[in-house]
Amino acid sequence: MPLISISFFICVSLSFSGATTGLTFNNIKVIVSNGQLEVASKRISCNNLLEGLQISETDYDSIQIGEYIGTKQTDLDKINGNSGTLSVLHKQSLTGLNLSSLRISYTDLEQIEPEAIKDVIKLKKLAIEQNLLKEVKKGVFNGLPILTLLLSSNEIQVVEPGSFEGMSELIIIRLAYNKLTELTKNFLSNLPKLQLVDLSWNNIDKIENGAFENLPDLKVLFLERNWIKEVGDRFLGHLPNLRELSLSFNKMQEFHSNFVTGTNNLRHLYIDNNEITEVSPGFLGNNHNLEFLDMSFNNIKEINNGTFSNFNIIELDLSHNLIQHIERRAFTNLPKLNMLILSYNNVDKLDPAILSEIPANATINFRKNIDVLDR
Repeated sequence: MPLISISFFICVSLSFSGATTGLTFNNIKVIVSNGQLEVASKRISCNNLLEGLQISETDYDSIQIGEYIGTKQTDLDKINGNSGTLSVLHKQSLTGLNLSSLRISYTDLEQIEPEAIKDVIKLKKLAIEQNLLKEVKKGVFNGLPILTLLLSSNEIQVVEPGSFEGMSELIIIRLAYNKLTELTKNFLSNLPKLQLVDLSWNNIDKIENGAFENLPDLKVLFLERNWIKEVGDRFLGHLPNLRELSLSFNKMQEFHSNFVTGTNNLRHLYIDNNEITEVSPGFLGNNHNLEFLDMSFNNIKEINNGTFSNFNIIELDLSHNLIQHIERRAFTNLPKLNMLILSYNNVDKLDPAILSEIPANATINFRKNIDVLDR
């Protein structure tokens, strides 16, 4: 590949001449690949990646910018002052690239200017992870044809309204391990093919109604490991195909009676490790096809009649709560129930009639209770 080797020499020579001031890519490592074959791996100093590399359109389909920390060579580069910088992706710094996958990771990237990534008509996967990015601005990702957008493990605190508009092909977006504190109305909206959203491991304590709007194909929503205390009565909007919702490890104490309204096809609901004190009949809305419900590690004290009735639940986990009393018809018409977990509670009397409502082939885990049947 003589063309590639010459272009790398031109870029790298800038770093030795001291002409790197103001450059977007300043002595930064770039790995160019075609399928599983690594075409080139060098450090470059350029403003526009395509112009700097001068690579033929047929020579590559993926580019990795940055490098993994903790490797021997990376540590030596840092000690010797040779590690590169990429603090700002300037406008049109990544344009016209003929690739399907682009990754920027383990850099000092803090800011991406609108239109920094442009005319990448074949790009399907964009990963900008393990950087110092603090904000997502409108105009950076809008209209990109990508299927997967990975923005996890940055320092993102703000996502400007409309930042993801026009991403009509987007299927997966991950924003985990950031510093988001709230999800405002239309945080994610009008994305017809979006199927998975990961917002876990942030500092989210507020979700406005309409934060997830017009996402007709959304199937999985991860919101675990945040600081959510309360969600609105219709915070999910209309998500007809949502199958899995995780709110585990938050600070929720109660639910609105119809907090999952609009999600009538839920199969998996995880609300474990919160601070819930009570649940009322109807809190699951019309999700009669719910199969797995985990409410373990909460502060629930009582299960009332009809709370878990008329559902297709297969596994129900209520372990590690403070349950003292279960009303007689708390678990009725659960024809598919296979596992009921009530271990590690404070139940001292259990009406035998409760058991008669549960399918005969279901397993009931009642360990670590006082376990006295009321006869």
